[in-house]
Amino acid sequence: MADRDIVYRFGRFELDPQRRELRRDGLLVKIAHRHVRLLEVLLSHRNRIVSSEELFAAGWDTAVDDNSVKQAIAGLRKQLRDDPDAGSIKTFVGQGYQFIGAVTEIDREPASAAVVSAMVGSYHRLREAHEALATMSLDVVSDAKELIASALRAAPESVGGQIDMAMACILVYEASRIDVEPDVEALALGLRHAQAVCDRDPHAGPAWGALAYLQHLNGDHDAATVSARIAVERDPREWRNLLSLGFATHGAGRLEAMTRLKQVYPRYAGGHWLEGTVYIARQAFPLAIETLCVGCALHEGQRSEAGPFNPVGLRLMLGNVHAAEGRDAEALEQYHHELALVDPGHLYARECCANAWYSIGAIHWRNGRRPEAETAFREARVFVPGHPLAAIALSKLLGQLPPDPSCLAMRAVDAVLVPVVRLAVNGQHEQAAACAADLLADAAPGPDGWLLPAEPLIHATARPDAWGRALQILHDRAA
Repeated sequence: MADRDIVYRFGRFELDPQRRELRRDGLLVKIAHRHVRLLEVLLSHRNRIVSSEELFAAGWDTAVDDNSVKQAIAGLRKQLRDDPDAGSIKTFVGQGYQFIGAVTEIDREPASAAVVSAMVGSYHRLREAHEALATMSLDVVSDAKELIASALRAAPESVGGQIDMAMACILVYEASRIDVEPDVEALALGLRHAQAVCDRDPHAGPAWGALAYLQHLNGDHDAATVSARIAVERDPREWRNLLSLGFATHGAGRLEAMTRLKQVYPRYAGGHWLEGTVYIARQAFPLAIETLCVGCALHEGQRSEAGPFNPVGLRLMLGNVHAAEGRDAEALEQYHHELALVDPGHLYARECCANAWYSIGAIHWRNGRRPEAETAFREARVFVPGHPLAAIALSKLLGQLPPDPSCLAMRAVDAVLVPVVRLAVNGQHEQAAACAADLLADAAPGPDGWLLPAEPLIHATARPDAWGRALQILHDRAA
């Protein structure tokens, strides 16, 4: 072992003894150096039983009892147990342990000093970028993407780097989605990186999860669902894979994914936001309020923490549910609470603030407070100048022609809402409801139109006769 620079590959794992690193799907696994050494011994002598004494000598400089080895072996088994292709460590009572499974040994050619320097620099850049992405900070996302690109130039085959690039592209695109011309090139680049990893290593769960979310953003919902299910199958305890599955699915599938996500990551507030979307579509407002209140408490209890992937919009959604129930004062309170809480540097801050101001304007509109409504709609367009719903409402208030769709950020809101709100602001509520029903009846399965029951300007729940058919279709879609 000392004379060769070997990397061991088994299942989704890669052990690099020289760097004392164990990676899964290209991502670093937190593991003690002693455990790395024991695993190296077991892998290098996999054709025979390795005695406890040999493992003592490999992992400890001081005398230990047999229980220390047993605990170390148990820790290694815990790392391997979720990958059926990774092999296993078998106990031979009274004799020792043996690694059972397929292992590939890869001899690494000696690297020049320049190559070594580039690889080390690449590793540090990837680690820095990986941590930066989790902050959801708008200021660091683009820089992180450039860091990853730089690292990939030095280590183009890095699985972890490719996955991080896909994630960076997701966030860059999401930050631009509220613009009139979103960064579709970032979306395409992310799809290429994620697909490349999935093609090269079909067992890479995080790559399938990233691919699923990118496909969801690209409107390919069927493919997104398939990719997300593969991701969860590969790594059922990875909460990000379950989050991708939640976005890719709707109705019962989304609720099931969020139930599992809360089991593996109970402190993540974003799962409650996704649950809320299903309950709103079903018009199960008490259940929506219940899960959103839990999510708000979790999120606000973690405000001082930096990630990972802290959500926004929980108070905004809670306000929309109150508005659907006709509790306008409580709705306004939640909208203003959201505005007070949101971190201006958060990736979704502009979108969240624009939607909150639009919702405030909608409440004032339906209560006949036109000056306050106009002010709120203008505030929404300060954050997102092309906000479609705020632009439509404001043009009506000012007696202007409806805005040209080419000047609007059409990907910033649910496509079902735009024509419906356009009719509703002109008092054509029956036509708006019929339009919504036709759009939903023709739509592929998915979350389209989920906000309709709680959209504050439409206020469908105040007109059950007109909206009955559309709301029933929406309820059935979310079943």
